[in-house]
Amino acid sequence: MFKTILACLPSPNTAEAVSLAAAKLAQEHGAFLIGARNTVQIKVYGSIPSDILSRHAERERSQAEQCQAAFHKAANNFGVAHEWRSRPAEDTDAFRDIVAQSRTADLVVAPAKDHQDPFDPWYDLPEHLTMDSGRPLLLIPQKRRRETIGSRIAIAWNGSREAARAAFDALPLLQKAGSVHLLVIANDLTTAQRESASEFSAALARHEVQAELVCIGGNGLSDGEELLAHVDQRDCDMLVMGFYGHSRLREIVFGGATRHILRAMTVPVFASH
Repeated sequence: MFKTILACLPSPNTAEAVSLAAAKLAQEHGAFLIGARNTVQIKVYGSIPSDILSRHAERERSQAEQCQAAFHKAANNFGVAHEWRSRPAEDTDAFRDIVAQSRTADLVVAPAKDHQDPFDPWYDLPEHLTMDSGRPLLLIPQKRRRETIGSRIAIAWNGSREAARAAFDALPLLQKAGSVHLLVIANDLTTAQRESASEFSAALARHEVQAELVCIGGNGLSDGEELLAHVDQRDCDMLVMGFYGHSRLREIVFGGATRHILRAMTVPVFASH
């Protein structure tokens, strides 16, 4: 069960979408909701004109206020118990602290990549939360195809550790879903793939989750494109999948399907690593 949900709000561009999704889930699961956005303080090396520092401080103050307002509005509208956190921190320490906070939550809700935010390539919040928090993560695209969330869920299944971790972490959502589609990418299922999918379907059924097995592929698309195409075709409003990658010298390296989903997602994506 999800009893503590952390909403990460790095930018006003995405604060409303993330806050609404997190507050809705908090209401459905009877969870306590925490909103978090740290203010970034520039660490000065040498001489920086005071007007640049003051403009940065004003930008951070304004954006923090906008994020806080969006969070409180959503939490109050859904009538959930909530708390706002905002801490000053130097440079990337601001984002490391958010990751540290996420480790005490049952679920982390965060924005997908925000291509309008000039800081997004710098801190790569979705990647760091996935790889470093140890907690399940729900990424919310700024512009979603559907207003609902979790009513029709697709699971990307290949029998891997990452896929299993994500699917079982998502059980509280799967149990509330109206329909669940188990997507396996293969032109024809091998015996091993069929056995894996069958055993997984049986395990879900013991949790009162009935999943429809769907074999997809053969259209000349990449795995990421294939997944999103079938999510769209089945009018799903969430995709559950394992993220593949590793951290090396603070640089996150993901597999092709994960990179494509992060770049092109049109529905919320529930991920674990």
